[in-house]
Amino acid sequence: MNDLKIRAFVMRAGERYSLLVDRLTGVPVYAPNLYLTSQVRNASLSHAALSAYASHLLVLHRFCLIRHIDLKSRLMTRQFLVDAEIDSLRDFSSYRFNDWLLWMAQPPMFSLEELLESQPRVTKETQYVRLTVTADYLLWLGRQYFDHLQIEPPGLKTMAEAIKAKRPSFKGRNQGLVNRALSESEADLLLSVIEVDGPSNPFDLSVRSRNRLMVLMEYELGIRGGELLNIRIEDINFAQNTLLIIRRADQEDDPRLRQPLVKTLDRELVLSDWLVAEIHRYVLGDRRAVPNAKKTSYLFVTCKAGPTCGQALSISSYNKMWATLQQSSLLLRQVTGHRLRHSWNGRFSETMDKQVPPVSEAKQEAMRSQLMGWQPGSGTAARYNRRFIVEKARKASLDLQRSARKGQDDHD
Repeated sequence: MNDLKIRAFVMRAGERYSLLVDRLTGVPVYAPNLYLTSQVRNASLSHAALSAYASHLLVLHRFCLIRHIDLKSRLMTRQFLVDAEIDSLRDFSSYRFNDWLLWMAQPPMFSLEELLESQPRVTKETQYVRLTVTADYLLWLGRQYFDHLQIEPPGLKTMAEAIKAKRPSFKGRNQGLVNRALSESEADLLLSVIEVDGPSNPFDLSVRSRNRLMVLMEYELGIRGGELLNIRIEDINFAQNTLLIIRRADQEDDPRLRQPLVKTLDRELVLSDWLVAEIHRYVLGDRRAVPNAKKTSYLFVTCKAGPTCGQALSISSYNKMWATLQQSSLLLRQVTGHRLRHSWNGRFSETMDKQVPPVSEAKQEAMRSQLMGWQPGSGTAARYNRRFIVEKARKASLDLQRSARKGQDDHD
C-alpha cells in the first residue's frame, strides 16, 4: 500500500475537481474517488467541500497505512475495526500532517511517534468532521462488498456508530456573541501600515498599491476574500459608483486551480467617491504597468515575474499578503481579512444606532442581509446585530455601576 496525495485539476467545462491518487504512480485510487464522485460531487457540493472530504479520507488512508490495515480485506471478511483500533483512529485524526513526507522518506528522518507528537493538533471541530466523514465512508464502503439481498451484518453499522461516538464534544455556546471585529488600535495600525509610503509597510514597492486597495475594499465593503478576488473590472461602474458581486463558479476563463468563489448571493454595492478614485488610480496606474495584465479581466493580478505574471491573483497570494501583515507587528498577529467583515458589521450597527428616526430591527436585518449577500430571514444578520446589542448592554451596565458608586461616594 502506497501513500496517497490529493490532485486538483480543472475540467474542460471549467469545473474544479480533486482526486486521491497514488503518490508514486499518480494513478487514481478506485474506492475513495468513487465515494467522492457519487456521494459528494453528485450531491452538488462545492469543490471546496469535495477537497475537504478528500483530505479527510487521506487521513483515514494514512492511518490504515501505518497500522497495516487492508480495509477491503477486513470489510469483505467482516473483520470490522475493534475498539482499540477506533481509539487509535480517534487519536490519529487529531494530528496535523504538515511534515508527513519526512516520515515517508526512505529511510524515515523521524519515527512516526516523534513526528506526530511534534505536530500541533487540529481543532475539535476539524477532528469531529474527520471522524464523521470516516464513519460515513466506511459504512458506504462496507456496503459495496455485501449482497444487498441479504441482511446487512450488524457489525458494520456498529463500527460506524462507535467511530462517531469517539468524536470530541464541544459546546460552542455563545459563539454568535463572540466579537471578532478589530479593536480600534488594531484598525488604526492596519490602516497606517498599508500606506504606500509608510515606513512600516512590509511589502515590495511593486505590490503596495494593490495590497492597500485590497485591504481597503475589504474594510470599507465587508466583502469576503473570495468575493474580492472574484471581482472583474467590468463589475465596476465608474460612472455610477457601483460594484457587482457575482457568483462565477467553474468559470472556464479563470486559470486558477483553486477558484475564489462568492459564497453569498449576487448583489450590487454602492461605492464612495474616494474608493472609486482609489480603484480607478490602481487600474490606470500600477495594474496597467504589470505585463500581460491587459489580457486579464480580473481586478487584482499577480505582479511577480514568471509564467503567472498578469494573471488573476491566487488565493495563496492573498493569504500570503495577510500572513506578511500579521508578521509585521505583534498587534496585527491575529488580524485577518475575515475579521474586517466583522468590523464592517460593527460599524454598520453603530451607524444604524445613530439614525433619526430609528430604523426598526427588522429593517436593519433586511438591509444588512442585502449588503452582505445573506438570504433574507436566514438569521445571520440578526446574529451580527446581537453582538452589538451585547456591547451596548455591557456599556450600560458599567455606566450604571459607576453612577451607583458615585452616589455612594457622595453619600459618604
